[in-house]
Amino acid sequence: MSKVPSDTKKSAFKLFDHALFIPALTPRTVTATVSYYWIHLTELLAFALLSNIVLGYLRQNTRKGSLLWFFYIHCSIPFIVWLRVMFGFSWQIIPVTLACTVIGQLSGGWMRRRYNP
Repeated sequence: MSKVPSDTKKSAFKLFDHALFIPALTPRTVTATVSYYWIHLTELLAFALLSNIVLGYLRQNTRKGSLLWFFYIHCSIPFIVWLRVMFGFSWQIIPVTLACTVIGQLSGGWMRRRYNP
């Protein structure tokens, strides 16, 4: 029986270590992924808030319960869902986006009442 040279063992372990190497988990890509997460989250929440400020401002001048009133409340929802899916967020982000939409609707209505009586 022949002995395996020590450098062959070393190269076999080195090859094995490279087989376990996952490029997606390097510190550089983890940092980039985390920073993109916060950027995308900020974009999603800003869109939900700002679009609903405008829609809440428009909603305030319509009769409560009318078709146009219902449209102004709900027309941003498909776009928010599309952005959430496009950015890859799970269902757990829905309460935060819903809170931004409600705050936007209420603040837009408040602006309409305050500045255009």
